[in-house]
Amino acid sequence: MKPRHLALFLAAALTAAATPPASAGCGDPPGPGVDWRGCDKAGVNLARADLRGADLAGADLTGAYLLGSDLSEGRLAGATLTDAVLRKVNFYGADLTRCDLQGADLSRVSLRLANLTGADLRRGAYLNRADLSGATLSGARLEGANLVETVLNGADLREVDLSRARLIAAKLVRSDLRGADLRGADLTGAVLMGADLTGADITDADLWGTVWTDGMTCGQGSRGACRP
Repeated sequence: MKPRHLALFLAAALTAAATPPASAGCGDPPGPGVDWRGCDKAGVNLARADLRGADLAGADLTGAYLLGSDLSEGRLAGATLTDAVLRKVNFYGADLTRCDLQGADLSRVSLRLANLTGADLRRGAYLNRADLSGATLSGARLEGANLVETVLNGADLREVDLSRARLIAAKLVRSDLRGADLRGADLTGAVLMGADLTGADITDADLWGTVWTDGMTCGQGSRGACRP
């Protein structure tokens, strides 16, 4: 290929990569099933919006304000939601695979049966009192995340990085924590009854008052191991 033709080809390829899909209606108003794939919605105010079944895959929602919105069954794979305000959002059954949620406020959200495989929730993502019952988080990054009083019953947490996470009084009944990294995590008062911790690393984890997998309550001073 001649140099001039190669330059034109590369320019066209870069333009195509930066352009949202042709079918995406980035200027369409919010509503159920809206197609905002790859759209730039950084900083947008979508408080209490009805976005059920919306397609926001690959969209940029950095710093967006979505307090109380309904994104149930939404498609957000690969979307960027860093520092977004997502308090009380309904993400029931939503696809959030590989989402960047660093620093996002997800307090009191519903993520029941949502898919967060490979999602990034580092940099102090705030999930206090959120409901992630039955959610899939395998391979997600949650180191240093805030999960105080969060419900994770029956969640798939295989190979999840929860090092230094705050899981105070969290509910992890029958959760799958095989191979999870819980080093230095604060699990005081958490409930792990029936959870599978095969291969999990709990080095230096604070387990005082934790209800262990067999129903025993860990005593004071339990760190890195549950002791009566």
